Amino acid sequence: VPGTLVVHPAFHCHADRFGAEGGRVVNIPLPRDTADRLGYRVTDIADHEDLLEAFRSRPDRVIEAVMASGAVRVPAQPPVWVGGFLADIMDGLPADRAASRAGVTAEHAGRIVRHWYGSTPIKLRREGRIRTALAALREGAGIAEAAVLAGFSDQPHLTRVLREATGLTPRSLRAG
Repeated sequence: VPGTLVVHPAFHCHADRFGAEGGRVVNIPLPRDTADRLGYRVTDIADHEDLLEAFRSRPDRVIEAVMASGAVRVPAQPPVWVGGFLADIMDGLPADRAASRAGVTAEHAGRIVRHWYGSTPIKLRREGRIRTALAALREGAGIAEAAVLAGFSDQPHLTRVLREATGLTPRSLRAG
């Protein structure tokens, strides 16, 4: 929808899909953890030029700019069973068992999750593991400990996945 601002947490997967008329995407880097504090939010923007200027001139006031920029909409929600399915996936349950627990087939669960989240259940699980590892590293865990906490097989596995996802090593992410 023209004039729509979507704010989402860091590393959030999405498909950048638009209707037949297309869309213009502007990625605005927010201060660390700002989007995580704000949460997923869809806002209709009355004047996008004013909002862009606020982001340019006062990035430290980004939350106030977002909140004042327009009418916040409650985004559409996926079917109720998806929450439990994704929780099971994030806990490491195989997709077919998680789907069975949700009362749907694995294929249906995969289609619905991809429709709503723009990613497959396996990629979302990987994202969850990355987030867990990053949180552990930020809290001072060693690299091997972060790997175990996040469900990676070992430290080199975590290093490969983080380098692929971010271009950085666990050590540099921990220092940042």
